Amino acid sequence: MLYEAVQFFSSLFAVLGAGVLIVSILLCFLCRNLAPKSQNVPREAEDASTRFMQVLSDGDFATAGSLLYGQPELGTEGAFESDGAADIWEAFRNSISWEAPDGCYLEGTEVYRDVTVTVRDVSAVLNAVSALARSMGFSETSPNPDALLREAVKEALNRGETMSVSGRLRLIQEEGQWYVIPDRKILSAISGGGL
Repeated sequence: MLYEAVQFFSSLFAVLGAGVLIVSILLCFLCRNLAPKSQNVPREAEDASTRFMQVLSDGDFATAGSLLYGQPELGTEGAFESDGAADIWEAFRNSISWEAPDGCYLEGTEVYRDVTVTVRDVSAVLNAVSALARSMGFSETSPNPDALLREAVKEALNRGETMSVSGRLRLIQEEGQWYVIPDRKILSAISGGGL
């Protein structure tokens, strides 16, 4: 009887051990391609990326420039050549929105944050303006070319075409301050496709 009980418990523990081993192996395979998230990432880095996204969503390019590494002047202030250009810029500026479902993470010693930005598709707007202006009979010699062009811009903007771009922000710290370096895809999207 004692021998049978020992055999039973030995078999039971062998089965349980095999089950734990199989579950552990499955979890390893499932998690092996996941990027490590929030591993000792300073809260300030997370705050800098969130602030960058927020000020751009608010259309505050001056503050956004101060959060970019190198603090470039984004050159967004000033006069536009036409009211139509001002309208396109305003629509683009007001269209910027972000999604960043996860926080910052480390790759080696580098800090990153995956983001998706949605903006007005300026290229589609400009193509639509061109086609609409031609269909309205726009030319430099039209009786009121600025009014025709502005009407074409208004119609093109009413189409509301947007584009979403996924990429990542790299965050670096210099002299105690965290700065953002968008990847090329994100930089192109937030510049209206100009870069």
